[in-house]
Amino acid sequence: MSNSTVSVNNSRSQSIDTLWLPDGSTRIKLAIGTKDVSTDTEDAAWHGIATHTDGATFAASDGVVVAAGLDGTTVRKLLVDSTGRLLTVNAPTQGNLTDRSGTITAGTVSQTLAAVNTSRKYLMVQNIDASEDLWINFTSDAAVATAGSIQIKAGATFTMEGAFVSTQLVTVIATTTAHKFTAKEG
Repeated sequence: MSNSTVSVNNSRSQSIDTLWLPDGSTRIKLAIGTKDVSTDTEDAAWHGIATHTDGATFAASDGVVVAAGLDGTTVRKLLVDSTGRLLTVNAPTQGNLTDRSGTITAGTVSQTLAAVNTSRKYLMVQNIDASEDLWINFTSDAAVATAGSIQIKAGATFTMEGAFVSTQLVTVIATTTAHKFTAKEG
């Protein structure tokens, strides 16, 4: 049995190609065609070139070279490094910050700094006390010098942003009543 390839094409010159190998295994790929960036009404458009070279090395020899993307009505070039690998640029998340700043209402007693917030994308807690540590915890009560709580030294800042931000309850504690802290949630 020899290699066998089947292509299913749509009206946009795009196809899904399937290759059956003599051993019965299959390889599949999306063969990219051209999506017209000037007339297509969808949010994103692209132009690509499939680089299929032969049936024997279908999966290893095929690739896609993407030439451009469309952002609204402006064609945007894609960024690649010197080896041709796609570079990504993370656009900053924008929004408003909620002020969670305050003081410790009773020394050595854990209190809520921020409630559960499934939309949280940023959390910053700064210990603005000149000499005493502040402690925070997620989900359970914060405790001074106890495993599970995170120590924020005097004058230091704890920040969660980017790839992982907890959406859990945040609690705070310090030894002294009226200990000040600054906190921002976004």
